[in-house]
Amino acid sequence: MTSWNEIAALLLCIAVATATTGCNDGDETATDAGTDAGAPDADCTEQGDCPLMSDVGFVWVGTPEAALPVITDLAVFRDRLYLTTSISPLGIFGAIVYHTVDGEAFTPVIDDPTSQGFLRLRVIDDFLYIPDGDPNSYDPSYVYISDDGDQFSKTTVIGSVHTFDVINYAGDLLCSNGMMSGSGSLCRTPDNGESPWTEVEATSLSRLKFMTEFNGSLYVAKRIVGTPFDYVVWNGNVDDNNGTPIDAVDGEASTWRWYMTGKGRLFWSFVTDSLHVSFTDDGEIWTEVEEVAGEFVSDFAELDGNLYLLSHTGLWGSTDETEFTLIAQAPDPDTFGPIEVEGGINVEGAASMTEYNGQLWCGSTGDGSLYRVE
Repeated sequence: MTSWNEIAALLLCIAVATATTGCNDGDETATDAGTDAGAPDADCTEQGDCPLMSDVGFVWVGTPEAALPVITDLAVFRDRLYLTTSISPLGIFGAIVYHTVDGEAFTPVIDDPTSQGFLRLRVIDDFLYIPDGDPNSYDPSYVYISDDGDQFSKTTVIGSVHTFDVINYAGDLLCSNGMMSGSGSLCRTPDNGESPWTEVEATSLSRLKFMTEFNGSLYVAKRIVGTPFDYVVWNGNVDDNNGTPIDAVDGEASTWRWYMTGKGRLFWSFVTDSLHVSFTDDGEIWTEVEEVAGEFVSDFAELDGNLYLLSHTGLWGSTDETEFTLIAQAPDPDTFGPIEVEGGINVEGAASMTEYNGQLWCGSTGDGSLYRVE
C-alpha cells in the first residue's frame, strides 16, 4: 500500500498542476462572476431540467473571529447555517461550532478548547446532533443535542473515546465510535440522550466512523487497520444481525464522505493508494467517476436537481450523476485541500459543502473561511 507521504506527494503534484492552469493569486473570487451569474431560470427549476451553473467562482464570504483553520461540516438547521471548526481534527485541541445567516456574523454555540474536533453535524427529526470526535479524556465521549440550535444537552456515550457520527436507522438512534476497549462499536440511546448511549455491537475493526443509510441498509466507514475490508454493512435492526465487513475495492479504503443523492444513487469518496470517487445503484457494484480520479473530493451537494462535488481543484458538476465537468477552480489548491500533518495527511477531516438559501456554501480546510459559489 502506498504510504500517506506518497499520497500527500500525489496531492501536491496535482495541486501544482492545477495552480499552473489558472488558479487565482488570492483574490476573493476564482473567476469573475456577477451576483446573478449561473442562476437558473424559473422554468427549468419547475421542470427539473436545469443546466449546470456557468461563469461562477468561489467568493470569500467571511471567517469566524477565532479563525480555526478547518471547517469539517456544514448543516442547515432552523434557517441558519451551522459550521464545525477545529485546528486539526483528532490531532490538536480546540474546536468551536458556530451558526450564521449571512456568513459574515458568527455566533458560537459550542466552544470547547479541550475537544479535538466535531466532525459531523446531523439534523434528524427536528433535532441537531453534534458528536464529539475526541474529548479531552479517554472516555466517555459525548453527543450534543439541541431542538432550537442555541441550547445543547451534553449526552454521554459510555466507554467511547471517539464519537464520529449519528444516524436514525431501523428505529434506533445510533452513534459510531472508537471505544476505550479498542473496538469499533455502535452505541444507542433509547430516549434521545436522556439515558446514556450504550454499546449495541462491537466489531474487531477499531474505529467505526461515518455512516449513511442506503436501500434499507446501514453503511459504516472504518479506520484503516490493515484488513482487506473497506466498510461494514448492517441489514435491518442492529440487534437482530451482525455487521458484515465488505471488501469493495482493491486495497483498504479510508472514507472521506458518503452522499446519497435525491435520485437514490450512493456516492463514496475514499482513498486507498490513490484518491477515488465511486457510485453504486445497488450496493454491490461500484463505478468510479473517472473525471475526478486523483482528486481530493471532500463533499457533495445538490442544487436545482444537479449534483456538485467539491475538490481541492474546485467545483465539479453533473446533470446525470455520471459524467462531471469542472465548473469553477478553487481560489488556491490549499483552500479545500487535505489537512497536512506530520508524516502525511489527516484522515479524519475534509472540507465541506452544502446548499443554503439556494446557493452552494463551502467550508475551507486551509483558512477557516466560508465561501459561496456565485
